[in-house]
Amino acid sequence: MVNPILIIIVTLISAFAIGIFKYLGRNTVRVIFFGTLLFNLTVSVLVLFDFLKKLYSGKTLEPIIIKIGGFAPPIGINLSVDIFGSAIAVLLFLIGLISAVHWMKIGFKDSETKSLVLLMLMLMGATGVVFTGDYFNLFVFVEITSIAAYALVSSDFTESSLEASFKFLVIGSISSTMLLLGAVFLYKFTGSLNMAEISKVLGSSPYGAAILIVSTMFIFALLIELEVFPMNGWALDIYQGAPAVIVAILAGIIVKAYYLVFVRSMTLLHFPYPIKLGLVFGLSTFVISQFLAWKQTNIKRLFGYSSISQLGLLILAGSFYVSGKVTGISKTYILLSIIFFILNHSFSKTGLFYLTD
Repeated sequence: MVNPILIIIVTLISAFAIGIFKYLGRNTVRVIFFGTLLFNLTVSVLVLFDFLKKLYSGKTLEPIIIKIGGFAPPIGINLSVDIFGSAIAVLLFLIGLISAVHWMKIGFKDSETKSLVLLMLMLMGATGVVFTGDYFNLFVFVEITSIAAYALVSSDFTESSLEASFKFLVIGSISSTMLLLGAVFLYKFTGSLNMAEISKVLGSSPYGAAILIVSTMFIFALLIELEVFPMNGWALDIYQGAPAVIVAILAGIIVKAYYLVFVRSMTLLHFPYPIKLGLVFGLSTFVISQFLAWKQTNIKRLFGYSSISQLGLLILAGSFYVSGKVTGISKTYILLSIIFFILNHSFSKTGLFYLTD
């Protein structure tokens, strides 16, 4: 079986290699970039295929646990790769490849080398978000993804893209701070940063007010990244002002990585009010975004409202899925609906934003 950590290692090596070999010409940079993304896509597909074989044969789908440096938690950090994380990774690199080809076709406003390195790092960061089994590393990978995204959003240097990037930076900093503080307090209360260890501790001890505040902090940080109402004004400015190819990647697939962590965190942190959260934020985001979309005159902002409204439905469905109130075949139908919706949303919204160039 292929080790998923190769995705992170190879991407980091390639990013440094591009900086060294960029003087050999544009074609060298493109060979390294596309070679890296094709390698990452291949690894992701092989990992997903291994899970699908186990599923078909009726075996238990245990996540792949990768101990970094050979040290077990809580001393060491680890990756925990499951079938959903590997599927998101496949979508990330597939859409990333298509988007890079489209970007080359329409031309770069900024340095091509810098843009490709940032895109590569953003995709790697999002992959780390869905692969990590450690809450501090979740913060690290969110930061990698966000910093690369800030730069890419402003890459055409227009007034609207620079403004959108600044707002993205401010809101992203708030979200990242909440994630970091949440990780610190979780370590204080549980003595671990490992997601599985934290889940065991929280599941076997009284769920006090302090833990509720910390888990809510985590959930709200992820809701900000998921652009829910009323915390999504900044996101609409990105949809309108940023380069269309970057918006296509952010709306099409990067946000799905945050969605997977959001659903996981409600389960791992034993969040007690998932249905209420889904009804308040998911349903309101869906309804209000649909109404606001009607009066838009800018096509990218219109697609932005459409994308956000559909994220509201995903949040609502995910909240019911993890609530424990839905069981049996109904829970299976919800899961299948979420999978279909993510696939449909990823490719349709990516394609629609391509058309705005």
